[in-house]
Amino acid sequence: LALLLVALPVLPLGLWVLCQLPPSWQIAQWSRSKRLPLQSNMLREINESAMQPFTGGQWHFPALLALQRLTTVMCMTFSDIQAEASLSVAMVSLCFLLLQVLQRPYRVVWVDQLQLCANTCLVLMCMLQQLHSDFATAVFVVERSPLLADFNHRVNACMLLLLFPTPLFLVYGKLFMQEHAAGS
Repeated sequence: LALLLVALPVLPLGLWVLCQLPPSWQIAQWSRSKRLPLQSNMLREINESAMQPFTGGQWHFPALLALQRLTTVMCMTFSDIQAEASLSVAMVSLCFLLLQVLQRPYRVVWVDQLQLCANTCLVLMCMLQQLHSDFATAVFVVERSPLLADFNHRVNACMLLLLFPTPLFLVYGKLFMQEHAAGS
């Protein structure tokens, strides 16, 4: 089952990488000739609903998002040390933030900006979680030092505040889009 979970997002990404190879390579020609068979209505509907938010050249992005979530869960599951888990999730989140910035996969500009906001908040939260886990694994007792206890509470408050920008941006985008659609 675990192999299937890993293979599902990796197969479309592998095909996308093959499509990016120079056209003179024979394997690149083969990969460009492969298309999803859409004779079945169900397959056609799945393809349309999965690809609706993405631009034409970003057909691999749903698999990339699934791989991000899978990698994040794997980092948290297979790490024995909290600080190691936080650092690996932060690195995965940063990599996928950079991919999202470079690719701009969504058709609607504000959705790209929403995803950028969400990924940035995730990276910042991972960094703050790293600080929090460093305090948790430190030799000294944070509660005995008022300065460190205050700093630890501020880190927790910042992590809480980072939960709000993405939903607020989503509400703003939905309201802006409804006003824009009504004005057209």
